[in-house]
Amino acid sequence: MKRLKIFLIFVIIIGFANSCKRKDIELVEKGKVLFLEENYTDAIPYFTKAISRNTLNDEAHAYRGYCQYMLENYTDALVDFSNALQHNPKNGTALFGQACIRWNLEDYVRAYKEFDFLIQINPNHEKAYYYRGRAFIHFGDTISGLKDLSIAMEKDSCFIDTYYLLASVKNKQNQFAEAEEFLEKALKCKQLSN
Repeated sequence: MKRLKIFLIFVIIIGFANSCKRKDIELVEKGKVLFLEENYTDAIPYFTKAISRNTLNDEAHAYRGYCQYMLENYTDALVDFSNALQHNPKNGTALFGQACIRWNLEDYVRAYKEFDFLIQINPNHEKAYYYRGRAFIHFGDTISGLKDLSIAMEKDSCFIDTYYLLASVKNKQNQFAEAEEFLEKALKCKQLSN
């Protein structure tokens, strides 16, 4: 009888823990919907509730951090990104957001390392190639920069910033015809997005 009671208590505890985990995942998914709609202020409470249910949910920390980043609350964003990476060092959302903040703070070396690590984790992350390409160009390695920008362009043919940066580099190299081609591609992408 005593074993049965212990077993039932154990089953109840496991069931409660699983229901809490399911609820935090559900909250993250609801927050993501608002996040994708660019409704960052309304998404934050869902991620906050998910974190309160499961503090180890790195995805909730990462998305809340990214919302804070988009709202230009960089200090709060860095805290959330740090928490997400503490729980999962390969969380791509947190890595990308943290690297972008470092880039904006002109901490180019650390930003480069984070974009590079992100590419190792996710070789299809076009924006990581774009930023790593920018870093290469910033460090004076135009060849590697152009290579990364080409990869970024292949992976997302309408990420306008890539075309603008390529046009700028080609302009500096006095390759005006190529620069103009990239500007035309940027204009086409801009028209498609409107």
